[in-house]
Amino acid sequence: MKKSTWIGAFFVCVRGRSHITPPCQTILTPQIPKSQPILIDKIPKIAYNKLTERDEQMDIGTKIKSARLSSGLTQEQVAGALGVSRQTVSNWENGKTYPDIISVVKMSDLYHITLDHLLKDESPVTEYLEYLEESTDTVKSKRNIGKLIIIATYLVIYAIAMILFWCVADGSDATGYYLIVIGLVLPITTFVLSILIATNDYWGRWKWLSAVIFGIMYTLAEYATFKLANTFAFGNFNLPNLTLWLIGAIISLAGLGIGTLVRRHSRKKRMMCTNP
Repeated sequence: MKKSTWIGAFFVCVRGRSHITPPCQTILTPQIPKSQPILIDKIPKIAYNKLTERDEQMDIGTKIKSARLSSGLTQEQVAGALGVSRQTVSNWENGKTYPDIISVVKMSDLYHITLDHLLKDESPVTEYLEYLEESTDTVKSKRNIGKLIIIATYLVIYAIAMILFWCVADGSDATGYYLIVIGLVLPITTFVLSILIATNDYWGRWKWLSAVIFGIMYTLAEYATFKLANTFAFGNFNLPNLTLWLIGAIISLAGLGIGTLVRRHSRKKRMMCTNP
């Protein structure tokens, strides 16, 4: 096509006439792929959704880290106060793992912030709340298992002591049985289990009633062996020895007191790690 023809087509297009020639369409309306507007429209949206999901997942970690920095504490200090490793604290803050409910409560006290600020605030962390619910059930299960172990341990030792007296020991072994079982095994068992009860704070304030229970069981141990054997042999009715109840209760109270002191000392030691 000659130069004059191109110029004429250009002026025809500018004036808006209907007989636009093909060269004008090529020059003035370049072809744009139909898929291009769709890609441009969708890419920012997809990226935004991914960033939003990431922010929600990292929300609890970000709050924990922000609270720690606001309190002026290092990860080492927080780890010492919570009784975990520094790497564990780092994983919490980076969103790699979640803290358990006990650690969350401790951090709330350590950072002087409310649980609502950590767990709710502006955007609820639903996934983490579900995790806390599961971890709470796990903690409860572990504590219940610990209680059952203590009860089962005492009952097994108690049952073995009764079986040995009635099935194994005879009259000549009575003194040795009394010294070993009544004088050593049961008091030591009572003392150790009482320490464990107080150290783990099983049953809360009600744990002090375990001294009464241990005292009763200690009294029954002597009554169900020597006193009952005397009743079968001579037909005499003997009352329980209340002195043994007092001894058993005192032994248990001593263990509970030591366990309470150990628990308080551990708590103070963790708090001192935050203020070296």
